[in-house]
Amino acid sequence: MLLDIALAFAADPQHLVQDLPGQPAVGFRHYAGQIQINATADRSLFYWFYEADHPNASSLPLVLWLNGGPGCSSIGAGALEEIGPFRVNATGTGLFLNPYSWNKDLAANFIFLEVPYNTGFSFTNLLSDDGFWTDNQTAVDSLLFLIEFLSKFSEYKQNEFYIAGESFAGHFIPTLASKIIGHNQQGDNPIKFKGFAIGNPSTDDLYDVPGNRETLFAHAVISEELYEGEKLYCNKPNATEEESMKCSNISLQIFILQLQVSPYNLYSVPTCNPCLDAVTNYLNLPEVQAALHVQTRPVRWTRCKSYLPIDKQRSMLPVYRDLFEHNLRIWIYSGDVDSVVSTLSTRRWLKALNLSVVTSWYGWGYPGEGIAYLGGRAEVYDSLTFASVRGAGHQVPRDKPGEALFLFKHFIAGTQLPPANDLLLVNRL
Repeated sequence: MLLDIALAFAADPQHLVQDLPGQPAVGFRHYAGQIQINATADRSLFYWFYEADHPNASSLPLVLWLNGGPGCSSIGAGALEEIGPFRVNATGTGLFLNPYSWNKDLAANFIFLEVPYNTGFSFTNLLSDDGFWTDNQTAVDSLLFLIEFLSKFSEYKQNEFYIAGESFAGHFIPTLASKIIGHNQQGDNPIKFKGFAIGNPSTDDLYDVPGNRETLFAHAVISEELYEGEKLYCNKPNATEEESMKCSNISLQIFILQLQVSPYNLYSVPTCNPCLDAVTNYLNLPEVQAALHVQTRPVRWTRCKSYLPIDKQRSMLPVYRDLFEHNLRIWIYSGDVDSVVSTLSTRRWLKALNLSVVTSWYGWGYPGEGIAYLGGRAEVYDSLTFASVRGAGHQVPRDKPGEALFLFKHFIAGTQLPPANDLLLVNRL
C-alpha cells in the first residue's frame, strides 16, 4: 500500500544541484529538493543527497542521516556542520571542503533528510499538522520518502542501506527501522536494510534523566546537595505539593549552573549560536534556496523548530528487543562529555536490556595523524556494539571528526574497533 501511494507521486527530475553559491569544485554529484509524501496534506520532505566521491558511487552503500531535536535540521547540523562534504564560511556566503567528509573517506552515499514535517525546508499545508508530530508518523513519512527516493534514484535500489544519526534520532531511527522491516515483509521492492548507528541517543527518560544529572554531578557542575535533592524530590509519580515545589527550586538551581557551561559538551566554551550561525545565513540566501530547488521561495529556514509531542514513546527498549530478532548491525556510540544525553544514561539502558557480552569493556585505539591514542571505550554484545568517544560531546562528528569517521568506517565494514593497546604499542616502537 505504501509503495502504491509513493509511486503515484510525480518525481521531479530537476533536483541536480548546480551553481550553488560559493561551492568549491567537487568530483561527485549532489541533489536536493522536496519530495511529496502525502498529497492530501500537501506534505513534502526536504532532502540533500550527496553521491559518494568515488567512480562507482551507485554500487556503494546508501546511508540516511537524521538529526534530533525533535525538529532540528539534518541539513544544518549533519550535512553542513558534521559529516557532509561542505562547511559554511564564517560570513555565511560560501562553502569550503570538509576534510573529514563521510561521502569521501567512507565511500558511501549520504541522504540528509529534514524530519518531522515543518523542520527546515520540509512542510505540510494541513493546518492540523502544524506544531504536532508523533514518533509513528515521522517513521511512516520517512519510509514513504525512502520508497519515493529509491523510485527516483533506482540505481541505488539494490545497494546496502543503513541509517545513522544522533540525539532524538534515538527515537526516529529504531521506529523507522521497524517500519522498514514491516515494509520488507510485504515482499514488494524490499529495501536492503542492514542496520543503524546512533550517537548519544534519546532512548528512555527513566534512564536518560538520572544519568544526565549524575554526569553533571560527576563533572562538578552541580553540588552533592542538589544531586541528592533532585533524586529525592524529582521524577516522582505521586509527588506532594511540597515535593513538587522543592523539585522546581532544585531544577532552577541546576539550570542556572548549567548556563555556565555548555550542556552539549561540558568542556567547550559556551557560544551564542544565533549570533554566530553562518549556516542559517547561508541557507536563507535566495540564490542558495534556488540552487537547492526549495519550493515557494523565499522560505525562512531555521535550525530548529519547537514541537509539541503528542505520542512520543516513553521507551525505545521494547522496539530494540524486537529489532534484535532481525539480525541487524546496531551500533550505539556516545560522546562522554555530553550531559544532554549522557554516556551514563546510555550505559544504564543498555544494562536494562540484559544483553550477553561477547567482548568485555576495553579501550579502543584511534590511529590519529602520526600518533595513535585512546579513542574511547567499547563493549560488544550479542545484539549490538557500544562505543564511547573520549572528549566528545553531544555531536560526536563535530567535536571529534577523525574519531567519528574512524568509528563509522568500522561500523560500515562490520569490524570491531581495534584495542588501544595494539595501536599504542606502535608509538613505542
